[in-house]
Parts: sequence; C-alpha cells; structure tokens
Amino acid sequence: MSLNFKIVIILIIVYLCNAQIILENDYSEGRLYASFLKYSGLKYYTNQGSYIKIYNSDHSLLRTISVSTSINFEINSLSYLSENLFNTSINMALAVNLISTANGIEYKTLILDENGSVLVELNDCIYVNVVDSQDGPKMVAWFYNNGSYSSKVYDLPGEVVSELELVNNVPELENRAYPNPSNGTVLIDYELPPNVENAVITIFNIYGEEVKKILVDKSFNSIALNTEKMTSGTYKYSITSNNQILGQNKFVVVK
Repeated sequence: MSLNFKIVIILIIVYLCNAQIILENDYSEGRLYASFLKYSGLKYYTNQGSYIKIYNSDHSLLRTISVSTSINFEINSLSYLSENLFNTSINMALAVNLISTANGIEYKTLILDENGSVLVELNDCIYVNVVDSQDGPKMVAWFYNNGSYSSKVYDLPGEVVSELELVNNVPELENRAYPNPSNGTVLIDYELPPNVENAVITIFNIYGEEVKKILVDKSFNSIALNTEKMTSGTYKYSITSNNQILGQNKFVVVK
C-alpha cells in the first residue's frame, strides 16, 4: 500500500469522524433550551432580559413573550415548554424561575402561558420537576426560605407526552386527503363523533408552524383546501374539538 493511499484513507477517516456533529445555528441570547411539543413539534426557547423568545425547528422566531417580573427580580432559568401540560388547551406554557439578590437571595417560579398570563405563582420556589404517574403528571417544587428547604407536590391538569407517544397515542385518520400528493386543491374528508358538533381542522407545515385553521361542523363532511399559496412539502393536519385531538394525518403538496 503506497504512502499516498494511506494518507487518503486517513483523511477520509478523519473527515467521517468529524462529520458526525455539525453546527446548525448559533444563538447569541444566552442559554438555549429545547422541547418537543405535543402538537407543534420541536421548539427552542431562550430569554433576553425580561423577554422569552420561542423559535421553530428551523430557528425562525415563532413568538416573543414579555414577562412581568416583580421589582428586583430577573429570569434565572426556563423549563418545561409544553402544550397541554400546565393547562388543558393547545396553547404553550412553561415554567420561569426568577431570582433577586437585592435583599439576600430570593426566588420565585411562574407558570406562564404563551400570552404571558400567569397560571401559577410560587413564591420562594427555586426549582420544579415534572414526572408522569399512573394518576397523571405531577410537579415537584422545591422551596427555600430563611435558610431552610421544603417541597410540595402539585397535580397538573394536562399530560406528559414523549416524542414516541406523540406518534402512538394520537389516532391517525384514514387517508382522507386526496389527491395526495396534490398540486391544486386537496379535499379533506372528516366525520365528527356523535357527541361533537363543531371542530377545527388545523394545517401545519413540516416545521410545526400553523398554516391554516378551518372551523367545521356536521353540515358537511369534507373541506376543499386550496394549496396554490403553499410551498412544496409535507403538511400535517389535525382535527380538534374542545382542545382534544380527534385524529391527524398528512398530505403532500407538489409544484
């Protein structure tokens, strides 16, 4: 084996080893967190001062939340960005830990929804941990006050759903979107359960961004979706009623 051939082999091995991890995006705001949400998929989130920024999986900015902090308090950390965990709706919510060093060290934790509304305020709370159980999700909170620690357990109204369960637990509708693939109009058939009068069909793109929302009822059993302004790619649609997913499926748009 010639020396040149050996060098080529070594260079290929070095390249393959180094090609496993690739920088995808650089965030300058500070500490970045990531969560896989029940309905809209992967989201990144961080804070800049008293603002929380939520990004889509392609790193485009989805939403900015203004946090109304108490005097002398600032955001210390973020956790548990989720849908249908701290509430029973499809709106996002998360835990925000605050700290103040004005008069010693003080903590508090806020559970905020995506509009910045406070769902729960936990004074002296320094940390929360969410676990699933046979009785539904529980939140364990640690408190620190006057040099001593204590803990409390809270019952959460929603549910903990892993990425695998997102696939397995949500019923998949029969292939009722046609033609599929489509380059024009897609017809989506639907059938509401006997106890459901109204529902919403929501269309998401591959990044989990909402493209269109359509209110439906039992007057019809299908909708016509014009895809002319939609880019090529795979789209997911879900049918929900009272914040519960009745089913979901996908269709493809080609140009």
